[in-house]
Amino acid sequence: MGGIFIAVMLALAVWRIRQGTGEAPNDTAPGEQQEDKIYYTVKTGDTLSEIAERYNVSWQNIKAHNPHIINEHLIYPGQVIVIPMI
Repeated sequence: MGGIFIAVMLALAVWRIRQGTGEAPNDTAPGEQQEDKIYYTVKTGDTLSEIAERYNVSWQNIKAHNPHIINEHLIYPGQVIVIPMI
């Protein structure tokens, strides 16, 4: 019984981590456009304002669509963010 509990808790922890990092859904490759949004993988040296300028949206709009971004000055290489294409 203890092993099942640990497995469930581990699965829940992994799910929470993925929610926090903003990974792209499994059926969407990073950088792929899906309807009205793009999933973008942050690269070394990227800033939210530079990404916003590249896609012609405001950094505030990107931040609003990515609740896992707590501080707009802290994004990390490998992090996947949603860029709204409105």
